[in-house]
Amino acid sequence: MYFVSFFLIVLTALSALGIVFIKITSYVSLSESVRHIISRGFQFWIPLGILASYLFFAFRTFYRSSITRALLGIPFVLAVSIATQNILSWIGLLLIVFSI
Repeated sequence: MYFVSFFLIVLTALSALGIVFIKITSYVSLSESVRHIISRGFQFWIPLGILASYLFFAFRTFYRSSITRALLGIPFVLAVSIATQNILSWIGLLLIVFSI
């Protein structure tokens, strides 16, 4: 439950930062490739890094696992979490679209 809550908080905060970034870049002249790289960071790489570090410390403190075991568990938990979130998002979208 803690990880899911943290996952949602991180995604919400970074979405807000991404919107602020879009507003700021409309006033600053940046090339399209730089905007794309920074936008991709807000959408994928920054959340992935934050969630991976959270999982590492969670595995180390809560499960008292070794560093190797924690590093091996992180990709699995992240993959399952992201897949579950995507599936539930699509189900929610379908429920909204077909309920109208």
